[in-house]
Amino acid sequence: MAKRRKKNMMMMSMVMMRTTTTSFAGFLFRELEGQRLWVVIAAILTLVQVTSDLLLPFPFKLILDKLVNHKNPNIPFMDGLLSLFDQTGSATHLQSGELHTQLGVILFATCLLVLLSLVNASATYVQNSLASIVGKNLTAKLRKQLFDQLQRLTLDWHNRQKKGDIVQRIVGDVAGIERLITDGLIEFVSGVLTVIGIAIIVLFISLQFTLLFVLVVPVLFVIVFIYLRRISLAVKKAVTAASEVANVATEDVAAITLIKGFTIEDREAMRFSRYVGQNRDESVSAGELQAQLTPLVTILVALATSVIVAIGSYAASGNAFTLLFFSIPAGAITLGTLTVFLSYLAKLYQPIRSVSRLANLGITAATGAERIQEVFDQMPEVEDTGTSYTGPTKLKGAIRCENVIFGYTPSRPVLKGLTVDIPAGRKVGIVGLSGGGKTTLIKLIPRFYEVQQGTLMIDGLDNRYYPLNVLRQNISLVLQESILFEGTVRENIALGRPDATDEEVIEAAKKAYIHTTIMLLPDGYNARVREPGANFSGGRR
Repeated sequence: MAKRRKKNMMMMSMVMMRTTTTSFAGFLFRELEGQRLWVVIAAILTLVQVTSDLLLPFPFKLILDKLVNHKNPNIPFMDGLLSLFDQTGSATHLQSGELHTQLGVILFATCLLVLLSLVNASATYVQNSLASIVGKNLTAKLRKQLFDQLQRLTLDWHNRQKKGDIVQRIVGDVAGIERLITDGLIEFVSGVLTVIGIAIIVLFISLQFTLLFVLVVPVLFVIVFIYLRRISLAVKKAVTAASEVANVATEDVAAITLIKGFTIEDREAMRFSRYVGQNRDESVSAGELQAQLTPLVTILVALATSVIVAIGSYAASGNAFTLLFFSIPAGAITLGTLTVFLSYLAKLYQPIRSVSRLANLGITAATGAERIQEVFDQMPEVEDTGTSYTGPTKLKGAIRCENVIFGYTPSRPVLKGLTVDIPAGRKVGIVGLSGGGKTTLIKLIPRFYEVQQGTLMIDGLDNRYYPLNVLRQNISLVLQESILFEGTVRENIALGRPDATDEEVIEAAKKAYIHTTIMLLPDGYNARVREPGANFSGGRR
């Protein structure tokens, strides 16, 4: 039973990883709309960079094979170009069958090495620049979309969220996706292309040696898969813990006056330290797993390298090597070929060595994308059903409620069949016990919430028939908490009408009996307001 349960848990984990990867790929493909051409160009440049990188060992092979084995370079369509370099060398010491001089081959191989290096460097520069541009554009797009969606979601949804967690999604989760695009995606694609390219080249050079070359690969993949599964769980826990840290920090900074007033600084410091400790522990666990993976891969690569060096050197010295069904004929391996194989061995295992870092970037980005998509999947606030409205945009303000029923939880209504008639121009005070529905009624008028049963009419028309912008532009709110935005006094007064003239702003201030107070400020209406009006007293706010 225990084995079966463990097997089932492993299968569920594999399915979850595969589902997350698939959904993340779809998320990236969708959000990269408009930038996919740059991604394709970056992929082509990555192919160019990998190709040039894979060809870099061949100039050394040409030189070694020529100097040690007196072999002619076998490069298709290059004999004519090689003949031009032969003019710089002497053919006096050429053996029978040799076509090109040693100096000519050395100069040709050196020029080829420089050319491949230039191509490699140029492709790397352009692809990294494109990745940075795409990453920054995607970051800006996601943050704008996320912020726009957050403003459209219902107050009920916002009331159920932690403010720090929302900030973490806008800042931290989006940053995780950007890091994957700019730092990890190219490295991942490059690693895949490198493995494929090396496999093709080494098979073409020597089938027997290739079998020895990939002897350790299955063991590496098993180890990597096991560790990736464990790293994935650890990174997700660390991301969740980080959002808790952001939430506590945001909450305490917003309530700093209250914390000082009740002298609970020590308690809040302990609470914050507890969440920081959890985040540290989860991050350390993920880092420990990554730290274990790299040395394991390094040891296996070192063992494989030792075997290849020993057998390859023995075969390159002119000896035949045979072990059970595996054999390398005498003369099948040259010193140049061995050098190429050893160079490719380092290149082949490099992507596996860095897989823990790439896994960390990928899992963090996938987790962030999942949390961002949760926000995108939320239904926006009440539907704007007044798109075909052609009536007046200036309302008189007659309000009538007929048998209005509403509750934040449908099974527990706050307003139970409320009927009230408020004529236009009438001043009405609504009083009652806490929780009686006073604020709830006010929130139903601008449709912050939707009436569940009954009708709420303004000027004889159901408020659902007005466009939201028309309805809310006719309603002024004086909130229990005075909130000011960072900027100037003038900008805060003109918040509802940014196009208001200076005269209109001053007239509004005079009607609110604050003009004289404003003029006593050092810069008057241009005085700066610090978030959220912290440099003003409660009365001034």
